[in-house]
Amino acid sequence: MLREVEALMEDTQHKLRNAVQEMEAEEEGTKKLSEVNFENLPPNYHNESNTETRIGNKTVQTHQEIDKV
Repeated sequence: MLREVEALMEDTQHKLRNAVQEMEAEEEGTKKLSEVNFENLPPNYHNESNTETRIGNKTVQTHQEIDKV
């Protein structure tokens, strides 16, 4: 029974190590994404539009900005 407990503990430690590695890799990916300066990307990476829609006597202004990464 002691061997079974040891095996379960080793398995749990292995799973925890893998989870930590996945979290660190995810964090690195997020850091790289946050380092991107969207304003310095070439024009084909930006899609920006401004529209004005008149509804009755009111005007609704819409600004949409899409940046590809």
